[in-house]
Amino acid sequence: MKKIPKFKSGKEERDFWGKHSFLDFPGEIEEMEPLPIDLNLKSDILTGKRKRKKVNISIRFDPAELSTIKKVSTQKSVPYQNLIRMWVVENLKKELQ
Repeated sequence: MKKIPKFKSGKEERDFWGKHSFLDFPGEIEEMEPLPIDLNLKSDILTGKRKRKKVNISIRFDPAELSTIKKVSTQKSVPYQNLIRMWVVENLKKELQ
């Protein structure tokens, strides 16, 4: 079984995870306990009352995965970034229920 190496810097760790998946290291990644969520925040998210400005983030996708996402977004006539955001929000709501 492969072991996750010790990293000397954040850059070294970013480079490593840019080329590897956590799925390559079964048993090395600990499952986390769910964090308690404020009931008001949970309710606001589920009802759509929680409106905030959007912030930019960076997510690395395998080129084939991104290509597939773009094809699906074209079929749905939705920009691919919006489609990804919609999927994240849908799954967040499922997790909170």
